[in-house]
Amino acid sequence: MDFAARKQALIDLGQLLASEYGQGEMRKHFPLAYRQNGWFRAEDSQKALDALTNNYLAEEELNAFLANYQPEDYPISKRVGLVLAGNIPMVGIKDILLCFLAGHKALIKYSSKDAVLIPALLALWKQQQPAIAPYFEVVDQLKNFDAVIATGSDNSARYFEHYFSKKPHIIRKNRKSVAVLSGEESEEEILALGRDIFDYFGLGCRSVAKIYLPKDFNFELFMQRLEAFTPLEHHSKYRNNYDYNRSLYLLNGQEHYVNAVLSLLPLPALESRIASLHYEVYNDLEELEQLLAKDWDKIQVVVNQRLTLAGPSVKFGQAQQPKWSNFADGKDTLAFLLDL
Repeated sequence: MDFAARKQALIDLGQLLASEYGQGEMRKHFPLAYRQNGWFRAEDSQKALDALTNNYLAEEELNAFLANYQPEDYPISKRVGLVLAGNIPMVGIKDILLCFLAGHKALIKYSSKDAVLIPALLALWKQQQPAIAPYFEVVDQLKNFDAVIATGSDNSARYFEHYFSKKPHIIRKNRKSVAVLSGEESEEEILALGRDIFDYFGLGCRSVAKIYLPKDFNFELFMQRLEAFTPLEHHSKYRNNYDYNRSLYLLNGQEHYVNAVLSLLPLPALESRIASLHYEVYNDLEELEQLLAKDWDKIQVVVNQRLTLAGPSVKFGQAQQPKWSNFADGKDTLAFLLDL
């Protein structure tokens, strides 16, 4: 397939997934995905499917993204190993599609936590367009590869960097996202921020795990507004984490605010426990910029509604709506693949 054909294949995939038939075929796999990973509720799988369809595979989105590149027309020339994460549904699909766009063969090593939905999607796509089949191969171990993109924790990244050191590679480590508040946010804006905190149970690298607050912030009102997400307490895994972590905070005498689904703690770390959110207070914008700059290499996304910041940010409610150009860790994955 030449580049024009690959691009059209992605557009066709988007139309397929947007159709009643495509939606129905994918939803058949939601129960199995949930049985294999109790964090993948049907509504979370649907949310991920909708984001893929609307943010990546819509023709206008694809055209706008590819306007910045000049992919060449050549046969499948490289074998690219993809070590995928499994923290949220279909989190690795973007790397697979970018590999396809670049004209390379993807050697896919799935996470055991997310080994249902992407295989189902690729099978459905191949059924509709058999010509794409040579571009994808599922592997248990990476061998005979020309480059690799591996996503994992800080610990696994050290292993990846050693193991893949002699090949072109992108190694992704732990990152979390943060939000900055002015203290003047409306109830609607706080509810939008709540989606950035609670979507996918806060397990994504784009999930807000820490917030920066001005002096004299109204903590009680903030926590009260987030009670709109109280239905999360009915999810057993989330509730178990909430109860366990709050018990730790109480036993340790850790200062915190609490509602039915969230503990809010004055801690500087970017990464928080499940059902927990850290906060840090800033005195002025200059200090806020300094706090963000200190941890910039560990931040995936800054969520900001009202403040004027020097660095890039997204609006409240948009953290879990990435587009093609929102590359993980800020590294242009398509440019990397095209340069192989």
